[in-house]
Amino acid sequence: MIAHARLGQPVGFNYRCDTPILRRTYAMTISRIPGDEVEFSSVLVRQESRPAVAILQTDHARHEEKFIRVCSWCQSVALPSGDWVPVEDAVNKLDLMGDEKLPRLTHGICEACALSMNQKLAALL
Repeated sequence: MIAHARLGQPVGFNYRCDTPILRRTYAMTISRIPGDEVEFSSVLVRQESRPAVAILQTDHARHEEKFIRVCSWCQSVALPSGDWVPVEDAVNKLDLMGDEKLPRLTHGICEACALSMNQKLAALL
C-alpha cells in the first residue's frame, strides 16, 4: 500500500478504533507527499455509543501472561475455537470479568478482514 501511495496512487481503507463506550469507524488514506514520503490520514466516519466494555478500559489490572487477540481492523476477538466475535460477546463467552485481572490485549487480523485487505492489495497490482 505504501509503495502504491509513493507512486502517486492514494490507497484507502476503513478500520475500527473503539473506546470502552464508543464504536468508532475511521477511513484511512495513505498518500504521497513531497519528498517521496507518505502521509497517513484518518477521518472519523461513524461513531455510536454502547454500554461500557471493561476489557477495553486501560485502568484495569492485567495478567502478565494471559492475552486475548483483537482484530486491528474490526475489533472482533478471537475465541479458542478459532471463531471471531464482537468484543461484547467475547467478554461473556470467555467470562473475562470473572477474574480480578483482565487479560492483556494483543492485536492481529481476523480472516474476514485479512481477505478484504488482500482483495484491496490485489486490486492495486
